Amino acid sequence: MSANRSRSARRLARTLASTGAVALGACLLAPAPALAAQSAEVLQDFEAWNSNHGGQWRLVADEQQAFVRCLWGGAAQFGATPQSNAEFFALARTALDATRTLHGVDGSTLVDDSVLLLPLALAGSNDKVRVRLRQVLGGLEVESSFVNLLFARDGALLSIDSQALPNARELAAPSARLDGESARALARAEFERVAGGAPSWVGAEREFVKPVVRDGQRVAVRAWAVSANSEREGAAHVAFEFHLDASSGEVLERRSLVHDFDVSGTVRTLATPGALPDVASNLPTSQALPHVEVTSAAGNVVTDANGNFNIIGASAPLQVTVKYLGPWCNSRNNDGTNYGITTTLNAASGNQVLLNPSAVTATTAQANVHLWVSRVHDWLKGINPADTAPDFQARSNANLAGACNAYYSVSPPPPSINFFTAGTIPGLSCVNMAYSSVVAHELGHWLNDQYSSGNGSNGIGEGLADTYAMYLLDTPIVGEDFCGSGCHVRTGLNTRQFCGDGNPGCHGEVHRDGEVLMGALWKVRARLETSLGASAGALAADALFSAWLNGYDDTSITTLIEVHYLTLDDDDGNISNGTPNYLAIDGGFRDQGFPGVQASLCGNFVSYCTSSTTTGNCVPTMNFSGTPSATATSGCVLSVASVDGQRTGLIFYGVSGRVAFPWSTGSTSWFCVKSPVQRTFVQSSGGSAGACNGNLSVDWNQFRATYPGALGGSIAPGTKVQTQAWFRDPPAAKTTNLSNAMEFTVCP
Repeated sequence: MSANRSRSARRLARTLASTGAVALGACLLAPAPALAAQSAEVLQDFEAWNSNHGGQWRLVADEQQAFVRCLWGGAAQFGATPQSNAEFFALARTALDATRTLHGVDGSTLVDDSVLLLPLALAGSNDKVRVRLRQVLGGLEVESSFVNLLFARDGALLSIDSQALPNARELAAPSARLDGESARALARAEFERVAGGAPSWVGAEREFVKPVVRDGQRVAVRAWAVSANSEREGAAHVAFEFHLDASSGEVLERRSLVHDFDVSGTVRTLATPGALPDVASNLPTSQALPHVEVTSAAGNVVTDANGNFNIIGASAPLQVTVKYLGPWCNSRNNDGTNYGITTTLNAASGNQVLLNPSAVTATTAQANVHLWVSRVHDWLKGINPADTAPDFQARSNANLAGACNAYYSVSPPPPSINFFTAGTIPGLSCVNMAYSSVVAHELGHWLNDQYSSGNGSNGIGEGLADTYAMYLLDTPIVGEDFCGSGCHVRTGLNTRQFCGDGNPGCHGEVHRDGEVLMGALWKVRARLETSLGASAGALAADALFSAWLNGYDDTSITTLIEVHYLTLDDDDGNISNGTPNYLAIDGGFRDQGFPGVQASLCGNFVSYCTSSTTTGNCVPTMNFSGTPSATATSGCVLSVASVDGQRTGLIFYGVSGRVAFPWSTGSTSWFCVKSPVQRTFVQSSGGSAGACNGNLSVDWNQFRATYPGALGGSIAPGTKVQTQAWFRDPPAAKTTNLSNAMEFTVCP
């Protein structure tokens, strides 16, 4: 390697670290010569891109390629605002072409996948649009190879996150290609080796392209996936998916297809009402049953989210049958005696149909599964109605023989979630596992596959499954009291620490590894509820979680997850000045041992909203000097220049966020500070009547110190403050007018 290229490689490592990328330098300080040369070129291209698009961009390197994994932190415009999915796909390809030298992905290997609106206004930011493309080589899907582009609603590019193979072309046929029958035979033999017995079923083979790291670099390998399982009475359910090199037959990966709760005491129990299990101290209560089929000779309908139904065109009396069956759940009893009730409705309205009236334990388990599968579905759809990932029927089996367990299985088809009866195993007695958080957890594994995060062996699948349960129930405990009072499965209050990007499975067991992620995401939620209030904070946490699931395809627990969260939360195309919920997000991840993402939360004055033109043709404009502080008693002057002379006015501010609505009919000014607001003192603009030489000003630090109870209490460091000026303008429709607005962040 030449001295110049060595310096370039070292410079790249330093630049990546200084721009907010995490765990990057080690893999680039001593790269192979080809990678170092390529990395230096990528750095030069990035510096040019950053210079041409605002100077706020950051990048995260791909650990197995000399390219960029994630480009983020700024905003770049490429043309007019897209008005349709087709235009967003076209915009995405324009952005990909413009950044090809950074991520290295050939657009011809990508096919359009989906466009999704992410309603992040619910989290206090602004709505965004995710465009996803997936990689196909030689007509075969490339496993977990997506490119996700995040745009503002006006089409500004906010991030590109690529898991696709760079510089990939069509695949050459393997020299000794396995056929499906040979792949099944190899999978059968491998199952017998690892499971200690022959499988009872082998099949569902599919050919695909698998990214594999060889000699430190990620390459494309044509592969077979074959599932095998053993499901025998009295023995543990065992199922694997084997990934086999289609050329050599080498086993590239073995994935467990049974994702269950930890028998060691990590399973959480929930009762029919609330978070507790079905025990004597928490007996079943009557609850509305959503999304079940009501069948009759006059037609079939499905109840709504509140359990209501209406059979159009029917007349009473009418006989109906109801089971725990609907579009989102097929809740079955494992022994085949699936519960149902047939009854006669004698009135045209006001009929009440009660299932499981005697609260039979086995039937309650069926009811619980249906109820909580439906609630998970409705919760996700309530966050983002355009999200189609939850729209599938979950096949479930309650009351399996055994104890202290529940699991999600995809083999043999169809997939299912499964729950054991109450019972005892050596050293542990457990409740019936079909209750709220356990159901949400197991359905979460299924959702992981739907959202493309998967259920890999590094813990992300378990961490995510726990998060569905915690967020749905708004509690850190998963599997509460599953083995007695105070005996829980897991808690988001755990202190298990992140071990770094290069060591995702560092705690030696998939559930323990998952505690790192579920702990961080719970702490993000708790911090949001503290900073925004319980209701608004929970809504913000839900919105961010849903947007992350849809916006990106993270398949392991790395620092990129926080990068993605902050990119979604950002509202001005500049991560460097923080995001609306930066302190809660960054603090939650740091609580769990993540290194965090550095951002400046001091000052960062940003102008927003349109300045008005007064009836005197003046354009009042806000300015500032000094530093806003939570403790100083002077030194931050907010001023408004170009006000009409000799007018009365004042400056006001708030801390609840930005808004924008017309000040009055026909007015050119906008009210841009969300209520409640705090007024400062009334003053004269000075200057000359009829001229635009008036000025309003206030020392914000002094006013804050003089009135510490303004807006209900002290203003903490890191708080974003929005401010604007009001002034008299007698000829105007409302006889008053407004300046533009400005936002700044309070320093310590």
